[in-house]
Amino acid sequence: MLPILRLAFTKLDQESERANGAERRATEFLASARSAIDARALAEAEASRCREELGMYKVQLDQAQREIFRAQELLDSLDARRREAEEDAAKARSVARRLHEARAADNAREEGRKEGYKAGMRKGWMMGWEEAVEERRLSESRLRSRPHRSLQDILFDGSRVPPDGLELESLSGSSTDSMGEPQGGSQSECVIIYG
Repeated sequence: MLPILRLAFTKLDQESERANGAERRATEFLASARSAIDARALAEAEASRCREELGMYKVQLDQAQREIFRAQELLDSLDARRREAEEDAAKARSVARRLHEARAADNAREEGRKEGYKAGMRKGWMMGWEEAVEERRLSESRLRSRPHRSLQDILFDGSRVPPDGLELESLSGSSTDSMGEPQGGSQSECVIIYG
């Protein structure tokens, strides 16, 4: 009887140890499972936070892209305005150059006209002077070839006394004698002065 009890107690101890070992393993598994659950919950929370951050980043990326597109449109508009301004400036420079050239041409024409006018006046004056000198020379030669008649002879048909109210005065400043003849031996011109 005693050996059977001993065997029974031994078996009981073995089963108790096995049960204790199983309980320890179960406790460890339970702790591992809890750790895994906690880790999973933590991972899910982290994933959720990452998803939220990713959504925020996506929103920020969309805003940044819209800002980039807006800036690009503004840059394109400014570039178009710059090209238009350069074209307008080139046209303005061309117009200013043409106006300057036209003004220079007008000034040159005006100077040429003035110089031509002065040259023509000088030439005309010289030609007139030469013609006057030639006419005077011809007139003097004709007068020398004709008999001398005084102005009194021409006006009064040889009468020595001018009509009442008329007086002859020499342009040369010489006076006339009592007969109406100019004093001095040279021929002079006379004017009629009404008294």
